[in-house]
Amino acid sequence: SFTVNYIDDILIFSKSFEEHIRHLTLLFQAIEREGFRLKFAKCTFASNSVKYLGHIIQNNSVQPLKDNLISIRNFPTPKTQKNVRQLLGKINFYHDYIPNAAIILDPLHNL
Repeated sequence: SFTVNYIDDILIFSKSFEEHIRHLTLLFQAIEREGFRLKFAKCTFASNSVKYLGHIIQNNSVQPLKDNLISIRNFPTPKTQKNVRQLLGKINFYHDYIPNAAIILDPLHNL
């Protein structure tokens, strides 16, 4: 498969421009066949870099968006259980980037 889908976001992986055109053709045919529509203003084609689900994908790597990391860093000190849950929600989205995240965050989950 050459796509990754999350709700109404579709990401296409292609090794070359020619392959990308073939993938787009197949995808457009499937979308038309199923009766869906695209908002072309929200589409990006043939790009080496894309923002997708809170990440930047480029140069064969996936990194968290810097703005989201800044948002976590600048999150005010939690004063309530609800604030702790809000902070954990932001942090848990990027747990793959935090070594031993489960161990480190466990005390906060137990509050």
